[in-house]
Amino acid sequence: QSNQFWCWSRFDLQDATDQLQYVHTYKVTCLSWGSRKLDASRTQKKKPINKQMKTETNTLKDGTVITGFKNDLITNGHKTTNNFYEFQMLEFIRDNIPNGVMVDVGANIGNHTIFLAKYCATKVMAFEPFPDTFKLLDKNITDNGLRFNVIASNYGLSYSNETVFMKSVDGNAGMNKVDSEGDAQVELIPFDLILDLNQPITLIKLDCEGYEENALLGMIETVKKHKPALFIECQTEKELVAISKILIPLGYSNKQRFNYTPTYFFSI
Repeated sequence: QSNQFWCWSRFDLQDATDQLQYVHTYKVTCLSWGSRKLDASRTQKKKPINKQMKTETNTLKDGTVITGFKNDLITNGHKTTNNFYEFQMLEFIRDNIPNGVMVDVGANIGNHTIFLAKYCATKVMAFEPFPDTFKLLDKNITDNGLRFNVIASNYGLSYSNETVFMKSVDGNAGMNKVDSEGDAQVELIPFDLILDLNQPITLIKLDCEGYEENALLGMIETVKKHKPALFIECQTEKELVAISKILIPLGYSNKQRFNYTPTYFFSI
């Protein structure tokens, strides 16, 4: 029997330079995704992005095709290594984390999402709030034939419903972050309030450019229930301490650090 889960990703996506409204009313029917539904009648205008964003497509050594922003850090990494960005961490996940539903928060153009969907997960839920970046995430999911393996959402995560602005960073879309002077208006939602999932969640990756603590607090009941492996970016020692204070009482410990920008593997 199928349950209905309201997904926010399949609206009409046009060029990032277009003046358009993003309307979040698309319904996805999938097996065992839980029965909670979002209000599909709700629509939200977003401030359009006017920059002309040039893109570049690279084919990786395993045949994965990924389109990214030209001269962006991740795109350049694909071009020079012919492999997934942050591959060491992804390889560790593939070899050590059980299959199950995996959640990619701050999915960017889909580097991690695509690897997880192809090699690690039964399903991937990907969250990317920045409109330009989400367009490429959605394209890369489609171009790699992963439409039925990934549910992508043009929302960010937090501990409450929020409407905020994000500022883009030229040359590194992965550093787009919440900023009151930003050029894109986005919505943030609590993960715990939108999904009641019976399938095991085995991994959550958080890369939210300083919003990791807020995102974690908004999914704390999910963490308590499923006890997933957690890969959380903490750019500063202060951020690491704040995350650790949340997770240590739940039985988690910091097992390992990955990546140039520190990403910490927490598990029970």
